[in-house]
Amino acid sequence: FNGQGNPNFNVTLIFCKDTQKCKIDNLSLNEKGEGQILIENFDQNWSSLTIIPSIQRKISGFSFNEPSFPFSLLVSIKQKTEENTYIRELLAKIAELQRQIAEIQRKINEILIKKQQTLSCSKFNRDLYFGLMDDPDVRCLQQFLKSQGPEIYPEGLVTGNFLNLTKKAVIRFQEKYKDEILKPLKLQNGTGFVGPLTRAKINQLLGL
Repeated sequence: FNGQGNPNFNVTLIFCKDTQKCKIDNLSLNEKGEGQILIENFDQNWSSLTIIPSIQRKISGFSFNEPSFPFSLLVSIKQKTEENTYIRELLAKIAELQRQIAEIQRKINEILIKKQQTLSCSKFNRDLYFGLMDDPDVRCLQQFLKSQGPEIYPEGLVTGNFLNLTKKAVIRFQEKYKDEILKPLKLQNGTGFVGPLTRAKINQLLGL
């Protein structure tokens, strides 16, 4: 607060917390009418501050020609440098962790793609069925079904797990070649079970 050289100012401070709890205090001024106050943790302890400057030269006998007394107020917020620095450091660490996670994910994807590309399959000699997990022959089956186009295996996943998507793809394949796979067994619809006739047709198409 700056009373512009007038030492007669009286500055009343009213601190309130949610309009329910208030405290009244006075700001101490020097002989030049200047004073300052530092309020720590204002946002935690208070919700408002009302500043009432006044010249208490008289309490009665006022007229329309009373003199004016200029003053000025300067309010500033002191940043918590250490806290802000800590927050910036945390954000930088989070960004670095996100970058590392993205790099790890990229390497995992490269390994999976390479694994699919280097998949070596030979003749299908055993039955394959729903429920097999992490099976190399199932991977070969999925790779073959994928090569038959999206009308057979639209998802194209090569996981080694014989689950619903693989079973549906096998059924589509069986029904596409129903004369060779289903009719000999007197079946109208595919079963999703890769038995001797299904394996024979796959091996034929593979030239094995």
